[in-house]
Amino acid sequence: MLFEELSLIPIILENMDELERVFLETVAREELFPRGTPVIAAVSGGADSVAMLHLLHRFAGSRAWEIVVLHINHNSRPESKSDAAFVEKLSGELQLPYKARFLEPEARGS
Repeated sequence: MLFEELSLIPIILENMDELERVFLETVAREELFPRGTPVIAAVSGGADSVAMLHLLHRFAGSRAWEIVVLHINHNSRPESKSDAAFVEKLSGELQLPYKARFLEPEARGS
């Protein structure tokens, strides 16, 4: 997770009630994730995808969503492995299934 994104987490948590309201209104208005829908949540480990996962998890029971967390590790940055570990740990804490895909970085200079 990028250092700058860590500083956003307290702001997100302070505004969670408003985020929850906007999230539910958007889901209803856009007809996203009907009741009982399986949801694959692509989580990078950044603040935005972590907030999304928390929102999905918060309402999964009442909406009968079946959430699976997916992390794509592009292996393009030194912190890629720690991002993957963070997302895996978070998934475990939320008791959600976790899937990861590890991609080889593209060869440079060829």
